[in-house]
Parts: sequence; structure tokens; C-alpha cells
Amino acid sequence: MKKHPILLVEDNPDDVFLATRIMTKNTDAEVVVRYNGEDALAYLGTNQAYQDTLLPAVVFLDLKLPDMSGVEVLEALRNDSRTHDLPVVILSSSHLYRELDRCKELQVIDCLQKPLGSAEFQRIMEQVSGLTDERSHFLDNCSVESRVDFGQIR
Repeated sequence: MKKHPILLVEDNPDDVFLATRIMTKNTDAEVVVRYNGEDALAYLGTNQAYQDTLLPAVVFLDLKLPDMSGVEVLEALRNDSRTHDLPVVILSSSHLYRELDRCKELQVIDCLQKPLGSAEFQRIMEQVSGLTDERSHFLDNCSVESRVDFGQIR
């Protein structure tokens, strides 16, 4: 059974390096990196070329992206039946309270403050490492009608 990957949507090369290093230390799941919102949405199936892409177990999403905001990406995910229930963790380097409040309304798992080498990021990765296996097993063995909300799993 193939594991569902982890999707990291981040435009800063230093943050990508740190995050992927921590992610690969805590799980053997593949980490897929997209550097802007448009590419992330295309990868997640809004583009015909990626329709058969295995959905990620979790999405780590930066709020400040070059082409669109992380909130816009999150809203697009929540408005698409294929990606509506994807677990999302927000990454932020600032205290944009209005944006963070909107993200919570859109049912993110957590909001992490950069830099990413923090204990909080390690804690989330430990939780996610099990989620890649659980999500893979579950999604490979159920119908769409019986899906659960993985945003509720802690």
C-alpha cells in the first residue's frame, strides 16, 4: 500500500529546507513541495493533469505566498469536494490575527509560528507521522460516502 504524501506549500527556500528535514526525520512519507498557491491547487487535482494524484495525508500551508494568500488556497481547498476534508496546518511568520481567525473558521488542525525548528513543529510531526499510515489505510479501504473528518483526529 502506497503512503499518502505530505504536501508542503512554502515559497521560502530556507523554510522548505528546515521543514523537509524535520518531516523526513519523523516519517518515511514522501514530502511534496509546491512553492506557490496555484501549483499547490493544481497538484491537488484542480488541474486535469493531476486528477489521479494521491491526496496528501496533511498539508502544511504558508500564509504568505507569492501568487495568492494561504487563506485563499485554504478557501479553495474547502470549496472543492475532493479536498474539502484535507487536514491543514498553517505556517506563519507573523501575527496576522484576522487571517489566523479565518483559518480556524476553515477548520485547520493547527497554526504554527515560524521558525519551524520549534518543539511545536516536532509535536505536530509526531502526530502526522501516524496520520500518513492511518489515512492511507482508511482511504484505500472505504467509499467516499464513509469518509471521516481527519481534521477531528488529534
